[in-house]
Amino acid sequence: MMFEDSMRLGLWGMVLASVVSLGCTTETRGFDPPPKDELPSASPVDRAEMIHVAAGLFLMGHPDADPGMYGAAWKENEMPAHDVTLSEFWIERTEVTAEAFALFLSFAAGERDYDPRMPIVRDGDLDYQAAEGLSQRPINYATYFAAADYCAWRGMRLPTEAQWERTAKGLDARRWPWGEEGPNCTRANHYRGSSYCELGPVDVGSYSPAGDSLEGAQDMAGNVAEWVADVYAPYTADAVSDPIGPTEEWWHVVRGGGYNESGAAIRTTARWAADPARGSPGVGFRCAIGAEGVTP
Repeated sequence: MMFEDSMRLGLWGMVLASVVSLGCTTETRGFDPPPKDELPSASPVDRAEMIHVAAGLFLMGHPDADPGMYGAAWKENEMPAHDVTLSEFWIERTEVTAEAFALFLSFAAGERDYDPRMPIVRDGDLDYQAAEGLSQRPINYATYFAAADYCAWRGMRLPTEAQWERTAKGLDARRWPWGEEGPNCTRANHYRGSSYCELGPVDVGSYSPAGDSLEGAQDMAGNVAEWVADVYAPYTADAVSDPIGPTEEWWHVVRGGGYNESGAAIRTTARWAADPARGSPGVGFRCAIGAEGVTP
């Protein structure tokens, strides 16, 4: 089931169908990860290698609009548009690679974070390496919890949904990270409606610079969709500052669309919910961090 089909089912139907569309297969609803402070720390974060997004105001979500003759080009869960003020932050330029995630697994003894379907091979109990030729592929099959563990190990965290969208759409509310022109196979790895640009994820940055966002973030549309920090909830019209979403629901937000999603699903405002304890071939992540002295 494609993402567009799932959105016709109503909100709860959308949630359940979107999990199916992401290719999730591992049922681990009761997963309870250990405290983050049990993970050995990694090398210090180098903000100079990341995308800096200045503090400021942007319009989050899709503005009210009338459907065209073939229906709406957006989904109701992207509305209403609302003002969001963000503090400055840094976000990784690319999606986390298999090579980087394998290092985390080896140093953090991350049995709970490993899925044998990842582009990673295991040698013994604690040695993990990217599969041959796949070191620069974005990690996939990572659960939300595995993604959060990795970012914490790096001294960062998953970006909030607002931070992710601000990075993807810039300050000019662009429809796709690169602008208003529709996607093609030089800008994003996605499903074209009758064929795929690629049959799976490709090396990070393969569509740069054509597919880059305003500040130079790569692959924010297509390749793999990305976990963000927020629990899924409908938007409100209220203006907010540094939103983090609700705290007590289960479903988490996925943004950006993957190689198996169509052009509508890789827009900068597209969003859907997924089970945080399930991995998928079409979902990965990137990390973010706040200013010095601010909790990651």
